[in-house]
Amino acid sequence: MEKERFTVLVVDDAAALREFVMDELASHGIATIGAADGDSGLEVFLANRDRIDLVIVDMLMPKMSGLDLAAELERRKPGVKILYISGQGDSIAMESIQRQSAERVLLKPFKPGALMERVTQLLSSAVSYGRPGRTWKRESA
Repeated sequence: MEKERFTVLVVDDAAALREFVMDELASHGIATIGAADGDSGLEVFLANRDRIDLVIVDMLMPKMSGLDLAAELERRKPGVKILYISGQGDSIAMESIQRQSAERVLLKPFKPGALMERVTQLLSSAVSYGRPGRTWKRESA
């Protein structure tokens, strides 16, 4: 039986950054789905919730903020893994998230290595916490 790949939903209104993140993840064997705002991110998540292992959420987006999206995702699928990205590291929300769980925060601008370090941490914990059939294999650079 073929082992499943991880799938990451990337929600960011900046198309260039969204594509950069998706390309970087794909280069490491991770399947990606993109969404341009919180509303479409929620729709995509609900249509694919059983196969999404991690959601990367920009904090500042039109229609629905990343924080509101994350709260809705958590309500719909408790324990969902979320990586928050933002250029506003000094916001109260980002500081609070970072204090509680620093591995769930990535401040812009970031390098591919920093992105993959955070994603690796979060996906590894997805395997540890009841995602049988999923495997994580680090690709060598």
